[in-house]
Amino acid sequence: MKRILHSLFLVIIGLMLMTACSSNISSSKPVMPQTNDNLFESKSDASPVPTLEHLMALTPEQIEDLHQFVRREDIALLPKNKQVREYLFTKLVNFNYEGKNHPASVALEKGSGNCMTLALLTYAVARELGVKAVFQVMHTPPMLLEVTTNLAVTSDHVRTFLYEDDTDNQGFYFSGRSYVVLDYFPDRYDRGGRKIAEDQFFGMLYRNLAADALLAGKVNRAFSLSIYPRVCATAEYAGNCSPLGWG
Repeated sequence: MKRILHSLFLVIIGLMLMTACSSNISSSKPVMPQTNDNLFESKSDASPVPTLEHLMALTPEQIEDLHQFVRREDIALLPKNKQVREYLFTKLVNFNYEGKNHPASVALEKGSGNCMTLALLTYAVARELGVKAVFQVMHTPPMLLEVTTNLAVTSDHVRTFLYEDDTDNQGFYFSGRSYVVLDYFPDRYDRGGRKIAEDQFFGMLYRNLAADALLAGKVNRAFSLSIYPRVCATAEYAGNCSPLGWG
């Protein structure tokens, strides 16, 4: 009897502990700390903040070259997502994989850029051909790129899934749709992370540009670049962010 009571007592204590743990779980979302925008003169920088359209636009000559390429007899029969892949593989044969951020048109013209630049170029070409591009964060061993005074720069990257049809991307891997994967910096230790929305990818682009400005000692410009996607999403600036400045 004592053994039964002892076991029952342990069960009751266990249930009490489980209840106590579950009662401490909060369903509220974390609140991001607020920044004091008045500390930065975001509009005073003489150098304009590039818009997203400016970053991913191809030149008319590049667009014509792309469409001439896909009209080739050996390319025209391929699905459009594979046309994107073949075009990029052709153009990136002698690509210089340096750690610089470039707009898509500059990357294609110079044949150089970093991981995010290549992902942006892939997105620009895919958009022109009506191909759905989905980004996935890749978890890699941290890579220290640069140490300047009191700043350290580390690297991460994304890979791109190009789907044959431009429909919703629900299901990602298991949607049953045909896709090709472009990863310009594959490593055997890479681990695939979560799929990210387009606005998150664009935010990563501006984060890269902000890091460049910060390394150059341009604190105000770094702040402008870091908040630019958020500012352009507000009602005050929606549709008015031009490539020549803040709109």
